[in-house]
Amino acid sequence: MNNQSILIVDDESRNFDVIEALLNEYDYELNYASTGQEALESLEILEIDLILLDVMMPDMDGIEVCERIKAIPKYKPIPIIMVTALTAKEDLAQCLNVGANDFISKPVNDLELRARLQSMLRMKQQYDALQISLDRQLVLEAEKRELLENRNAELERQTEEAHLRANTDGLTQVSNRRCFDDRLQKEWRRIMREQTWLSLILIDIDYFKFYNDFYGHLSGDDCLIQVAQTAAKQIKRPDDLFARYGGEEFIVLLPNTKIDGAIAVAKSIQAAIHNLNIPHKDSKISEIVTISMGLASVIPTSDKSPEHLMALSDKALYEAKHQGRDRYVVAIS
Repeated sequence: MNNQSILIVDDESRNFDVIEALLNEYDYELNYASTGQEALESLEILEIDLILLDVMMPDMDGIEVCERIKAIPKYKPIPIIMVTALTAKEDLAQCLNVGANDFISKPVNDLELRARLQSMLRMKQQYDALQISLDRQLVLEAEKRELLENRNAELERQTEEAHLRANTDGLTQVSNRRCFDDRLQKEWRRIMREQTWLSLILIDIDYFKFYNDFYGHLSGDDCLIQVAQTAAKQIKRPDDLFARYGGEEFIVLLPNTKIDGAIAVAKSIQAAIHNLNIPHKDSKISEIVTISMGLASVIPTSDKSPEHLMALSDKALYEAKHQGRDRYVVAIS
């Protein structure tokens, strides 16, 4: 209990002197306030463990002071012992009703004062220890929650990264065949329910084997990257998908798109690849890298499958190559 702080509130300073004399053998820190307002101001600047509050004071009596102190949450745990000359049970009950923890009758008996102070200070000490323990527990729980949230966020990030790696072509960094196959199956089922159009564009780099043989495989890889990244930028809608299908073949999935929409996308891709001006000295049709495309569009039905759409676009691509490459052909279903 050493160094515990007591605030004595009494309009007569000699009463403070009396109490100070009674407690001189204890190492309490004694503070004095002569009015209720001074008491409230003292609480703002001092760490008080217990208040000895006189009931009979001018301006603001002890009952009102006690009530105002207990109405402030941060002061509510501070024990208040009322010092009173009143003896009526109603008066004492009023002290307790406004939040006082105990009372001492005047004239103050030294043994009673010490006993009640020690009892209340032990209670405050236990309360403070419990509060510290609870605060530590709250901090630990908050740290655990934060750690768990961080771990969950990291796990989610790693899961997303793993999913992205599993669905991304390592060379070109566009979606891969696996990603396309999954999306095609999902979009086929969804669009079959909605009975709208699903379009496909199959793309092949013209004479790419000749390009590799002439410029080397490192240049071939760079060509694939440029074509893939440039073509992918022409895909504007979030539901559309551009993917590497394999080798020098790429594919575009266009949900809710009729053939005229697919043609517009194909023209945009073709123009973008032309604008790259990648030299291709060994091409049979152009001095630069070109592409051929096969387009197909269907309304999915239960008697057809995604493979039917793939076969149509593959047939159209074959026809584009047969017609001389560097063009697109629309499949007739």
